[in-house]
Amino acid sequence: MRKLRRHFFIPLGAAAALVAASWLSQKQYFTRVADLVSAPGIAHPLSLISTQRMVVAHLALILAVVAAAVYYCFDRSDLGVLYRGSVERFFNKFWPFGLILLAFLLYHPGLPLDPHHYHYFLGAVNDIYQGKGLLYETSHLYGLFDVYFLALLFKVIPFSYPMFAAVITAAYFLFFCGIFVFLRRWLNSYTLSTLGVSIIVPMLYFIRTSDTQSALFLPALSPLRWGLYLPVLFSVLAYARSGKRKFAHLAMVISAAAVFWNFDTGIFLSLATLATFMYQELNPGWNIREAGKILLHFFLYGLSLFALTSLINRGVYGSWPHWSLFLRESKDFVLGAAMHPLPPLGLYQIIFYTYLLSLAVIFYKLVGRKTVDLPLVFLSVYGVFSMVHYIGESTGQIFSAVTAPFVLIILYAVDNFWKENYQPAYERLVATGLACLVFMAAFLAIFKLPVEFSTRHYTQAGESLFNVRAEELDTYYDAKYLQAHYQQKRLPIISLNDTKLLTYSKKANYFDFYYIFTIYFRSQMQKYIDQARSEKPAMLIVGRNNYRNDQVEYFSAGVQDLYAVSESLKTVDVYTLR
Repeated sequence: MRKLRRHFFIPLGAAAALVAASWLSQKQYFTRVADLVSAPGIAHPLSLISTQRMVVAHLALILAVVAAAVYYCFDRSDLGVLYRGSVERFFNKFWPFGLILLAFLLYHPGLPLDPHHYHYFLGAVNDIYQGKGLLYETSHLYGLFDVYFLALLFKVIPFSYPMFAAVITAAYFLFFCGIFVFLRRWLNSYTLSTLGVSIIVPMLYFIRTSDTQSALFLPALSPLRWGLYLPVLFSVLAYARSGKRKFAHLAMVISAAAVFWNFDTGIFLSLATLATFMYQELNPGWNIREAGKILLHFFLYGLSLFALTSLINRGVYGSWPHWSLFLRESKDFVLGAAMHPLPPLGLYQIIFYTYLLSLAVIFYKLVGRKTVDLPLVFLSVYGVFSMVHYIGESTGQIFSAVTAPFVLIILYAVDNFWKENYQPAYERLVATGLACLVFMAAFLAIFKLPVEFSTRHYTQAGESLFNVRAEELDTYYDAKYLQAHYQQKRLPIISLNDTKLLTYSKKANYFDFYYIFTIYFRSQMQKYIDQARSEKPAMLIVGRNNYRNDQVEYFSAGVQDLYAVSESLKTVDVYTLR
């Protein structure tokens, strides 16, 4: 045991030291922390910890490693406590109350939202409502089917920004419930299922909480975009348990559709699904022919969805869609827009190497012709590709969205080590890893939940859902004025609040975008200057005061010899031809 401890703590200590050195070497990190400490309103360290995600995440990790070391050295409990009949019976009876508790924790009566991130979804939906078809006259940053889904959904419920926040809340609730049901079926344990959800909720949801931030601010990081692997997991598990091919085909159809739902996450979801079912055919019989059929079936499903989407669009709009628009907005991100450098060492590497270690074990068993649980194969492959995507994007906000598979793999390892009667020393290592996760999740919950509830005012429930918010009243009044005084269905708007003006006035933009922040470079804005100068629309609506940025200024300068201000509203100026 002493030898194992030594071999365990030497690499653990080295890893912790390297991570610490990485942070210490980042001057901007400590400059940022110093600025936060000296900022007005920071009265004591607890305020800093509870409101700043960067600080709380790093502190939680450091303390979790310390707690894991203490647990490993001094704790004498084992994994058996998770499998006691009394504990399992308790959580069996607890889960209905747990659903109510989960709903209470997730529901924010104020429905906080960030219009900037909502515009990318609702702007595209509004375009469809106003007759601008996706793949024809407009595009969407994240995909295609997701906007189609929202366009159908908002035919049933009111189309508004707060309602979209409610939809995102519901998506989180269904995702966490799905995680619970999946773990219950996969590991056959109410205890581990409850533990898994209790870890994942703080790491995915409350990690983004501060006095000015919320998980609801970022629909692109919600299960609406990142949760599609869950129905595939259910299908993979059903196929592994029953052997019925229909579940494998269902998983492939969902994965193929995910590519059109959201291109980047759909791609690695598809690769994980393909790898899982090809692995099934190769292990233990190395059936190359059947593995090839899997690849062919997936290709045919994707091609069928492509053809069906094209045919439906042709029937609706009278011409074939322009598929080049499918990636028009995302290609700038592929080229490096909005990327931030990652530290040379960090928590992401622990998760990434866990995925790689799991894949190494799977490959070892493949060579030895030993079977491996299919959901584990899927989670490992999906985890690797999701982390590659995170590293490639280099956007820290994505990190929490890609950690759930890591937690599921750890829980599987806990269950597997206990049931397979591995040596107690190895069981203790797994228990230590689980303790580290539990501590980190508990730390996040302790410091984030008070902040979360301090921003909630339950008397706002009705107001937040149906009333126009105070900060948007000027935009709302301008939109209603434009709606009443300008009959054309498409208004040429160049303004920072263009999407809100369009949705409130129930109009589309004359130009082929719904949000000015989809225009990243001046060379792109020059296209619209040239269009205005060539086509000379009778009027232009241009942002004023706080609704201008460099792009708006550049556009105004490009047309000022042709247009002059004829009317000024609260947020925009109306220009007409000289």
